[in-house]
Amino acid sequence: MPSLSYAVALGSINKAVIRSADDLIDVQVTLPAGKSGTLTTRTDDNTGVVTVASGHGITDSDTVDVYWSTGRRYGVDVTATDATTISIDLGAGDNLPASSTAVVVCKQVVVNKAIDGDALSILGLLIDVAASTGFGTRLTFFDAVSAGGSAVGSGIDLDANAPVVYDITGGASNPLTGSPILSFVASNGDGTNAATLKLQGLQDVTP
Repeated sequence: MPSLSYAVALGSINKAVIRSADDLIDVQVTLPAGKSGTLTTRTDDNTGVVTVASGHGITDSDTVDVYWSTGRRYGVDVTATDATTISIDLGAGDNLPASSTAVVVCKQVVVNKAIDGDALSILGLLIDVAASTGFGTRLTFFDAVSAGGSAVGSGIDLDANAPVVYDITGGASNPLTGSPILSFVASNGDGTNAATLKLQGLQDVTP
């Protein structure tokens, strides 16, 4: 039976915790750097145009996440592009900021991974970025492969280089209850550096 351990260290408190369960969750995926730009047109709370450097590589068939210093909008449709502009619409999350705000636009990376949230014992997440100047990441989970079907849970936001552990066996709230997960998407809110997204966890799969 696989096990994972984590430690809590705060002043005189120093405690290691070990959890065991049937199945190990172990995912590492590279998230390319996003595209830094400016929200040059803001039509409404979820519609606008971002101006970026040429060669951005984003097309009107892509789904992107948009990051700025005080917010994130995810699952956004790209409705049109040219050499230096990306037109965006819809999505969820925070309302778009005021025009002229610096933003980072990122293609979502799709990962097919089966996770039964209701069976989780522990889940740890980290977005590892060298010398980060970005805005972290957003993970959205789905009940079908390739980000199809419906979203499971409300998603998880991470700040760069700040690990998050949900010790569900130890009483922590479970962020992924509901339908079994078959895929998730993530993106990198850093416009300069690629990142490594790491998920480690345990789930009980015995009927």
